[in-house]
Amino acid sequence: LAYAGYSAYEASAVSTSKNVVPVFDTYNQFIKGSTELDQFDKGRPLEKFGKPTKTHATPEAKWTALYEVSEPGTKVDGVSDVAKLAKAAAAYRLGKFEESATLYEGLRKADTPIKPFVLYGLAQALRGKGDHEAAISTLDELSKLQSKYAPVALYQKGRTLEDAGKVEAAKEAYHKLVEEYPDSDFKSDVDRRLATL
Repeated sequence: LAYAGYSAYEASAVSTSKNVVPVFDTYNQFIKGSTELDQFDKGRPLEKFGKPTKTHATPEAKWTALYEVSEPGTKVDGVSDVAKLAKAAAAYRLGKFEESATLYEGLRKADTPIKPFVLYGLAQALRGKGDHEAAISTLDELSKLQSKYAPVALYQKGRTLEDAGKVEAAKEAYHKLVEEYPDSDFKSDVDRRLATL
């Protein structure tokens, strides 16, 4: 009985690995002409890892490959959330905002370590499809999830409000970001945006 249990576990682990490894491999492949790949050509510290042998011709080719390689994993227990997250991100990058939002929404209910990425991705997909109010609500949820996500949520909230034509509300979000998180990575961009709004 123990052997049967181990065999079932081993078969499950092989199935999981077979479905998730291609997702990570594809995501980690560089794009020809990218700054990252250029580091290898210039012999920078990354060369100790060896020059990548697989690359993508364009960003679209990379995201299309990720979109396609993620599909099988979306149906495998233990892998499906990671595969759906990857597919949702790829769909967003390919301009498939409705599909991206649907995939992210399906992951939203889970209280898992990927939830911040789900909420951020969902907000971006909603913004991409023009549902600014839902995007702002999702960003508010993200900022309340953990305080470390508040700066990025406030920044994206300001950007979303700008897209929606709500300039005064965008300024309020940016001012709040600068006041509450003065050392934020977004400060210089926010200062520039406030100067032009």
